[in-house]
Amino acid sequence: MDLHDGFRDPDRAPANELVRFLQRADRLPGMRAIRRALRDALDLRPGMRVLDAGCGIGLETARLAAANPDTLVTGLDRNGELLDVARRRAEPANLRWVEADLAALELPAGSFDAIRTERVLMYLAGDGFARVVGDLVRLLRPEGRLALFELDYGGTMLAPGSASEGVLETVGETLHASLPQPLAGRRIPGLLTRHGLSDVTATPFSFALDEPVWRKIVKDTVTAAAPPDPAVYAWLREQAAAAARGEFVAAFSGVLTTARRP
Repeated sequence: MDLHDGFRDPDRAPANELVRFLQRADRLPGMRAIRRALRDALDLRPGMRVLDAGCGIGLETARLAAANPDTLVTGLDRNGELLDVARRRAEPANLRWVEADLAALELPAGSFDAIRTERVLMYLAGDGFARVVGDLVRLLRPEGRLALFELDYGGTMLAPGSASEGVLETVGETLHASLPQPLAGRRIPGLLTRHGLSDVTATPFSFALDEPVWRKIVKDTVTAAAPPDPAVYAWLREQAAAAARGEFVAAFSGVLTTARRP
């Protein structure tokens, strides 16, 4: 089992493992820069209704509510255990939590002035990806804004060490196969344009991983794949040794797409 399994299906990973990962990823400097860009894109004003779709344990949801006390912020996630953690952490008067599946939203059209996602839509398989993007558009009121940050595995940077190009190709293919939408970041701008949204912008971001986050996303994903490849395992050991020497380097990339509903 890799960590992605737990985010796709709450029954496939203990909630405490997901919580620890989300807390660790939240501390990455690059992720904090992306969240600042998301906040700037939403441009929240008093009286707005805001949706954090796929909020997890609600770290950023709670920050938005605290920084914007005159808005109504809704954190939505399908994992009830993660929402329980979010409720225990923060419950200001302008914050509410909703347990619901993005793939089966029943919220009224035009419910929100601003909607954000962060590393969520990449878990939607098949036609569900485009359908949920359309649902998010439907939830926006006129002049409402979307700010969607999704990873794009086409821009992943992995240190080669002494491995051959074929080893890195194998690792890359395994990572791509671990997500239903490994190229989610680059797909969203075109979908929003086709839905008639205005002011569509796409801004790429790259952010460095520390070794613990890399281990959960890359190492665990690769070692869960079958059959095991001795050359890949040798590369993984080399990466662990580099981390021990303070020489570790790896980065993921994604796209922040913003748009406005006319």
